[in-house]
Amino acid sequence: TLQVSGDSNAKAALRFLKNVSHFQHYDLMECGRGLNLLRQLDLLETMKTLKCPCLFVQGDKDAVVNPEITQHVASVTHANIKLLAGAAHAPHVSHPDEISEIILNYLQ
Repeated sequence: TLQVSGDSNAKAALRFLKNVSHFQHYDLMECGRGLNLLRQLDLLETMKTLKCPCLFVQGDKDAVVNPEITQHVASVTHANIKLLAGAAHAPHVSHPDEISEIILNYLQ
């Protein structure tokens, strides 16, 4: 639910995620530990060493990763960023056509 929170296509995206994720087998305590670990990791210095062109695509309604943080990381790593209006944390699920167009335009 957190991945689609605020998404303009939240219902359809959540339905899709539930169908493919088999949530009944998830250990919620392990998921919580994983989220805590992600909060502690700082990969900014590693990302600064990347030599290849990068594109960050993120929903402007992302409730998991603040878009302002992504904008900061993009600016210090010289990456390109595209915020997708109306999308949350899983724009590849909720807005697949727009994601495809963004990636194809970037590659051209």
